[in-house]
Amino acid sequence: VTSCTVYTRTGSFQFLSHSGPSSVQPERMNFDADGLRNFKDFLLTYNKLSESCFNRCIVNLNDRILTAEEGHCMDSCVNKLTNLTKKITSVYMVEQPRINEKRLADAQAEADRTVAKLKEQGIDTDSLSPQEIAAAAMQERTRQASS
Repeated sequence: VTSCTVYTRTGSFQFLSHSGPSSVQPERMNFDADGLRNFKDFLLTYNKLSESCFNRCIVNLNDRILTAEEGHCMDSCVNKLTNLTKKITSVYMVEQPRINEKRLADAQAEADRTVAKLKEQGIDTDSLSPQEIAAAAMQERTRQASS
C-alpha cells in the first residue's frame, strides 16, 4: 500500500494505492475553491507524470503484467519526476511571495502616480473614495486616448 497526502491551505486529503487505481478518502475532502483548484492542479500534474512515465517505460502492451524492466523503469521515472515536482514546488513557495510583493509595490506606485496626476488637474482626491478615484483615473485615461 502506497500513500500520497496532498496538503492545501484549507486541509489535506490522502490517496492510497493498492496496486491499482487510487482510492480517495471522501471524508477528508472538505475544501473550498482554493482547495479545489489545488486538487485540480495536483491531478493535472499526476496525469502528466503518469503519461510521461508510461510513454517512456511501457513498450509491450501484450501482457497485463509489467515486465521487471518496465516496473523498474516506472519506479525510477515516478521517483525522479516526484522529486523534481517537490523541488519546483519548494522554489515556487519561496519565490511566489517575492513576486507578489513586487507586483503589489508596482501597483501601489502606479496608484500613487495616478493620484498625483489627478491632483495636478485640480481634483481633490482626499475627499474621494477609492472607487471615485478609479473612475476619475479611467475618465482621464479615456480622455487622453481619444485626443
